[in-house]
Amino acid sequence: MLTVDTIGPGRHGLTAADLREIVIPEGEAGVVVVLEGVRADGADDAVGRVVPGHESFQFPSIFLDNGGQRGAQAETLSRGGTYRINPWFARVVRIPTRELILEWSGDPKPPSSFDASLNQIVVNVEGYPLQFDMTQTIRIPAKSAPRLVGRFGEQETDIFGVSDGLNPVPVQRFVERVLGREVERYFQSIASQYNVLDFIAHHNEVCLEIETNVRQILDHWEIEAVRTTLTRFESLDLTLDERRRATATERDREQLLEHRQRNARVTAATERIEIGTERERRRAQVAEVEELIRLLGRDAVALERY
Repeated sequence: MLTVDTIGPGRHGLTAADLREIVIPEGEAGVVVVLEGVRADGADDAVGRVVPGHESFQFPSIFLDNGGQRGAQAETLSRGGTYRINPWFARVVRIPTRELILEWSGDPKPPSSFDASLNQIVVNVEGYPLQFDMTQTIRIPAKSAPRLVGRFGEQETDIFGVSDGLNPVPVQRFVERVLGREVERYFQSIASQYNVLDFIAHHNEVCLEIETNVRQILDHWEIEAVRTTLTRFESLDLTLDERRRATATERDREQLLEHRQRNARVTAATERIEIGTERERRRAQVAEVEELIRLLGRDAVALERY
């Protein structure tokens, strides 16, 4: 009889960890990978349909008799639960459902981190290499976890027998092969749409564009895009700083010239108003004299003025 006490370092491809009860911690979902039955039809990421009566895969015969399919299953093991699952019938891959922060940065990362494949982003704009960091916070709902396992690890033996620990492989592969590549492709495509100074100046606009782009990618996989952040764009090319200073000087000169022209226009307008006011005042004086002449006569008015 094979037990945790008799299996030793491992037998029949199993270890003692595979024979223990499976516990799903808070913040995770257990994706069940069934090793028996007919594989689900459809795309590479197709998952087995939900079937009744097997008590969370603890009764293999009931699962198979009710039409259960091989591969990753749509029904997941709930957080906080404890399950007894035959390791020859199925294995369990634990996928995080809490928020994950993925970093594109130059900082060293352990091989087990979900973002181990992501490096600092470098984009070439007009021959100037610009570098910056990016962080993307995501959340994988339990209902979306089986598809990730089915597409990015369900058929490979390196994810089996890991019931005793969180397996990063499916998420790592999704981050590397889908999210990471799409982000890299996005920045390569927009590099040709800007000159380098406009690219730097439109940092906020680029942030909004990549946030929308990432959200669309994750929506396809039913993964929640929580937050996207880009640090400021930096370049190690000193000539770019000189170009930026020259541009800033020219901009300041243009702003000063515009300010002077605006002041000149205001002064001219003020003078025209003053001239117009003086003309109106004189017209009023003439009209007053003409009215007195009409009422009193020219001689009387001349005498009074005298």
